[in-house]
Amino acid sequence: MPLPRLLVWVALIASLVVNVVLLFMPSRGGEPLFPYDDKVIHCVLFGVPAYLGLRAGLKPAVWLPAMAGWAVLSEILQAHLTATRSGSVWDCCADLVGIGIAVLLGAGFRAR
Repeated sequence: MPLPRLLVWVALIASLVVNVVLLFMPSRGGEPLFPYDDKVIHCVLFGVPAYLGLRAGLKPAVWLPAMAGWAVLSEILQAHLTATRSGSVWDCCADLVGIGIAVLLGAGFRAR
């Protein structure tokens, strides 16, 4: 059963808000829950909205480069505009992996 289009849009907007809040809120530091947990979080933070954008019907040729650009820009902004965060090439790579997974899942959805 397909999700109603409005529900997909609401989920997309919510996921983008969560993305921005979590990327720019002050870092709590501390011990990770498991090794590389921050990379998994980055992967999810970018994969979920990328996938939902595809499900919402956004053009992949526009949406996916926009998400990839946001991945790069968010790391630059974290490095220069926050006191408790730093920009990381590896975080950006995790962001892009999340977007790539969204593409694979989105392709499976479109193939049905």
